[in-house]
Amino acid sequence: MHTPTADEHHYNIEDLTLSDAITFFLGLELATSRPQTKDWYEKRLYLFKKRIMVGKVSQIQKHHIWFWYTQLQRRVTEDVPPEERISIFTQHGYIRAVRRFLKWLLEKEFIEIDFSTDIKLPRLPKGGKKGVRDKHVNTLLKAAQSNVRDYAILHFFESTGCRRGGVAGLRLTDLNLDAKPPLCYRVTVREKGEAERIVFMSSKALEALKTWLNKRKSESDFVFINLNFPDQGLSPHGVSEIIRRYKDKEGIRGKVSPHQWRHRHGRKLTEAGMPLGLVSQTLGHSTVVVTNDFYGIFAVGELQKAVENYYRPPEEDKE
Repeated sequence: MHTPTADEHHYNIEDLTLSDAITFFLGLELATSRPQTKDWYEKRLYLFKKRIMVGKVSQIQKHHIWFWYTQLQRRVTEDVPPEERISIFTQHGYIRAVRRFLKWLLEKEFIEIDFSTDIKLPRLPKGGKKGVRDKHVNTLLKAAQSNVRDYAILHFFESTGCRRGGVAGLRLTDLNLDAKPPLCYRVTVREKGEAERIVFMSSKALEALKTWLNKRKSESDFVFINLNFPDQGLSPHGVSEIIRRYKDKEGIRGKVSPHQWRHRHGRKLTEAGMPLGLVSQTLGHSTVVVTNDFYGIFAVGELQKAVENYYRPPEEDKE
């Protein structure tokens, strides 16, 4: 679909609507970005537009930005109903998106004031994203042993750090089960749309997966099928429901969603000393900055070891 440029509209900048400005930003500033990235910005910017209730870019004033910003800050607190509450990480994402958009408007001379300086990014917690607790992982794996499909799914999550969409969309052609080690542990997954990346199973996950495939009765190419409709694959929501059922059955109160398994994987890798750049590639993050925001706190030990390895004290002159 063709994205119109500001020149093609031939109107005065004073008449530029906020909706059109967002469209131009998505089509021009993010021209080379992935569709998932554009969707991420579009969702946040249209929520921003809805909140400030301004029709034209020229009408934006500081008090509009302040109102939106203070309302966003309030949603992180317990002063709002649970359904309206957001995490500080979600808040951070909203502000990043709007700041970039406002800076772009200034750069293109659609506005004359840099409103982005009025909205500061919140300081993210230094505790990092810890994910599912180890004891809960062991409890869930034990609970799923009687169901070979669910057991294979949980082991796949545990060893790969895969997103739930990657698990739901996994196909037989993505596997390398007939290859010799280490190739048999490599699996191609598609996450965030059709973006492909390689993840790495453990030997236990490989064994659980083979056991499931030997008992699986379906003509579907999907690895993890819906047991009630064997010709259909699981939906991402269905994957989450499997974990939720075991959580409720075992009376677990902590967070155990698929993304929490992913956070646990990132924490385990960083605690083991894997450099953040490699952790970033393993998890399929867009940049190492994202990895550092979530797991950087766990790399302190790694940094200390690096300093000890590379630092050399000055040689003092001996008389």
